[in-house]
Amino acid sequence: MSESSSSATSSSSEQEPGPARLYSKNGKRAFNVVVSRSEEELAERVGMIIGSRILENPSLSIGLTVGATPSGTYRQLLRLSKRGTISLGDAHFSVFDEFFAPEGSSDLVSGPHLKELRKTFLDEAHIPLQHLHFPDGQLSPQIALNGFKEVMEVKPLDVLILGIGTDGVIGWNNAKSPKDQGPHCVDISVATNVENHGYSQCVTMGFANVMSAKEVILLAMKRHKSQIIKEIMEDKTGSSPAAWILHNHPHASLFIDVDAAEQLHLEEYVPTNFNGFTIINSPESSINKKIICFSPHPDDTSISAGATLSLLSINNSVVSCVATTGHRAFIPNTQTSEDRIRIREDEATAEAHQIGAITHFLRLPLYDRSSHMTEDDIKLMMEYLEREKPDQLFLPHTGDAHPTHRAVLLTILNALQRLIVKEDPPFTSIDLYMYEGPWSLFSRGAYNTVVSPSLDHFARKLAAIREHKSQTGRTPYDVAADSLSLLRAALVPEQDLAGFGADPPKLSSKVELFFHKLVESPKDVQVLLGWFYDQLPPRAFAK
Repeated sequence: MSESSSSATSSSSEQEPGPARLYSKNGKRAFNVVVSRSEEELAERVGMIIGSRILENPSLSIGLTVGATPSGTYRQLLRLSKRGTISLGDAHFSVFDEFFAPEGSSDLVSGPHLKELRKTFLDEAHIPLQHLHFPDGQLSPQIALNGFKEVMEVKPLDVLILGIGTDGVIGWNNAKSPKDQGPHCVDISVATNVENHGYSQCVTMGFANVMSAKEVILLAMKRHKSQIIKEIMEDKTGSSPAAWILHNHPHASLFIDVDAAEQLHLEEYVPTNFNGFTIINSPESSINKKIICFSPHPDDTSISAGATLSLLSINNSVVSCVATTGHRAFIPNTQTSEDRIRIREDEATAEAHQIGAITHFLRLPLYDRSSHMTEDDIKLMMEYLEREKPDQLFLPHTGDAHPTHRAVLLTILNALQRLIVKEDPPFTSIDLYMYEGPWSLFSRGAYNTVVSPSLDHFARKLAAIREHKSQTGRTPYDVAADSLSLLRAALVPEQDLAGFGADPPKLSSKVELFFHKLVESPKDVQVLLGWFYDQLPPRAFAK
């Protein structure tokens, strides 16, 4: 994340592009396009985004399409469900379209799309029948259509997943389909595609259903889709269904892999520097670094920096170093401090797994002295840092008012001040990233780094916080942390980055904030200690 580390990633144009949020300036407005390295990464990314929506709204209404393109996303949702990250049981699922066999047909079964989705996803996810909405293949097409219309009026979509055909069509909605059309019946008796051959009617959602969905996710993969993706991105009038949706839906995004993107010339979605602030939205900001996040209590890592560490764990080694045991926290039905330590450390281990990190338990003695630091704490900290030789540290900021946070921060700063002047120091410089938390917010001018990862990393952050069941049952830290990231994303771009009334950079809908400082000498640490003793937050732009 430091300037020096990011420069190491700039290579020739032959370097395989990593996952990035991009946009095209062609057409009426910018298209939100996310490019992934592989089909697997695309599926994981989209699955985590939908998973985050389910965490926010367990009864989410999701529109499904069949085919190889969205199947990877469904597998990812199953994995998240089996791991306990999300629960699919309260969500509602609507089938986008369905085929009907001609009357009297003996070799075709009506309703093949529902059958496929149940076999590959819905049954394994244990979705109750009353949460499945579809044109009923056991009825005549017209009766099934009437019932489907009623269902879609009562249960409109929150998220709609659509695969893009090779000619840019969306299922059986083509360029000539009315844009205000809801569920309707299409004659497909003359279709030549093998999977459609023999079926006579298709009951499908229309463009009106697409546009009424709160969010639309368009998917395309493989090289044979690259030409139509190029045409869609260059389409200024929305002549193809996919281009029309991207032009007109306020929350439509296109997710593609590098093969489907090979003919595109797109621009970075946000700059890496903006009016003195560093903006980070790519895992390539740091590569092959040892990153340690100091967590004064077992749950501080995820609450304060979970999404950022999830992003960085893609290309780096991330450790959540839990500084204290946290046994003073109230946990119902526990008798001893040993019981509480075991519960909290188990939760911290599960938390780290959610964001791609590992845990280390430092167990500083200061916690059992009412958060009073002494020489033995500094010695433990020095031994740990000498052994690990980290490149980056995440830690509380100097204005944090929590006594345990302050004691841990003071221990770290004292250890750094001593280590950096040693004859054979474990590091000659180190990047520090000070974080805020819901209980100790940054004031304006206290931060200089905005991390704007995709929402799948915030889904991991929420899942990590919720591993601390002994704490979130008492205080909804997940709600507090998520609300803070939403608030920061809503206000920071204009308030601090661009200035009031100016055009701000387009960040993710959730962000995390940090104060970054490169420490190269005892003097650098002394500046931080001065702010600490004055109980001041960092002064990011002090001369």
